[in-house]
Amino acid sequence: MGEGRSDRGDGTDDSRGRPILSLCLYTVDEAPSSVRARRQVERLQQLLGQGELEIEVIDVLERPDLAEEEEVLATPVLIRSRPLPRRKIVGDLSDWETVLASLNLSDLAPAVSSRGRSGASLSGRPCDAAT
Repeated sequence: MGEGRSDRGDGTDDSRGRPILSLCLYTVDEAPSSVRARRQVERLQQLLGQGELEIEVIDVLERPDLAEEEEVLATPVLIRSRPLPRRKIVGDLSDWETVLASLNLSDLAPAVSSRGRSGASLSGRPCDAAT
């Protein structure tokens, strides 16, 4: 946890009561869809600012054990582990409305729309993570 924060265990920051987003992006090397997904996660980091987002990027070719543990069957996949409930979004994350809604960040949609959208390709498709 970042300095100056105290995590109550419910995925919120005590000082503001706002959820801290914890994400893990599983990718495959330099596959085009993985590159697009990494760019979208970087864009999300810029929108949220420092301290709002914890992100880890894992290449399944380098760490197949972690992918197996998380039951990753397709890449790229973005897994939200905090706040609960866990969510998985499969795809290159180019469908911003779906991604933001899945992460409970729909209030950022106007900011994203005003900056323009990336080219359409595979849409991020949310699915419930029962794990």
